[in-house]
Amino acid sequence: DGASFRFLTGDLWKNLLLLIVLAGAVRSFEDIRGFCLAMLGGGFMFALYAYFMGHIGWDGRLAGMPYYDANDVGMILVGMMPLSLYFLTRGKNIQEKAMALLSLPFFLQVTILTGSRGAFLGMIAVGLYFLFGFGSIRWSTRLIAVVAAVLLMVAVGSEQYWETINTLLHPKDDYNWSGQSETGRMEVWKRGMGYMLSHPLTGVGVYAFP
Repeated sequence: DGASFRFLTGDLWKNLLLLIVLAGAVRSFEDIRGFCLAMLGGGFMFALYAYFMGHIGWDGRLAGMPYYDANDVGMILVGMMPLSLYFLTRGKNIQEKAMALLSLPFFLQVTILTGSRGAFLGMIAVGLYFLFGFGSIRWSTRLIAVVAAVLLMVAVGSEQYWETINTLLHPKDDYNWSGQSETGRMEVWKRGMGYMLSHPLTGVGVYAFP
């Protein structure tokens, strides 16, 4: 039905062009730093949009986003947290440090609203790195910051959120593992492997396997 052709000519080439432009624009560390600062600003605006314009869906997770589902939003915002930490400690001026400081609680709160278990694991990884690997900040300050983040998570996270996170302790009971749902990841992966084996050269077509 032309889905693959429309994907290649309508979406993919723009991303490839942007990738080439960004790669060609990097001449020094300061250029990379500038791109990271722009990413942090964009992530902050995205978090503000999600917080004020999104809503909680029937499943207790963030909904109403025009481009990304809850798991995507969680992945993006967790990826922004290390940038916040970097500019909070290495910012060249008060504006950079202020944006980093203001962005962190929004990143944390919106990530919790997504109800994403993958994002929860990502936050643990960021917290452990900040606590044990961020030697430029005093240990007491790092400990207080991590404890404050945990308290914020407890305060913001709903009962349904913690029930969802608790399923990480029982992975084989989850619909993604048990095979009881055709939309579960195990079943999706099995079908994907089958398509790859039956059509090893062309697959089923880009953008034809949503």
